[in-house]
Amino acid sequence: MLRYDKRGVGANLTIADNNVWENMTYNDLVQDAQKALNVLIQQPEVNPNKTSIIGHSEGGETATRIAIDNPATKIKNIVLLDARIQKSCDVLHLFVR
Repeated sequence: MLRYDKRGVGANLTIADNNVWENMTYNDLVQDAQKALNVLIQQPEVNPNKTSIIGHSEGGETATRIAIDNPATKIKNIVLLDARIQKSCDVLHLFVR
């Protein structure tokens, strides 16, 4: 298992670096997730044909993108928890009147 936090996040889920936190993009998050997957499947104890990924909230959107972008041999299962699978700007009109 490999778990990591978003860029700029420190201990106890606090913002460790406001500049990094405020300037990261969706593509940065996807690139970070792809790098994490690559590190995980290179471990000798990991079977790359049985890899599962889990995404919570915004991570659900990122996990879905990673699953789409990788061949089926890399991702066997995907688990989405309270996933937000739309861009924030696409749902903003639901809250602004």
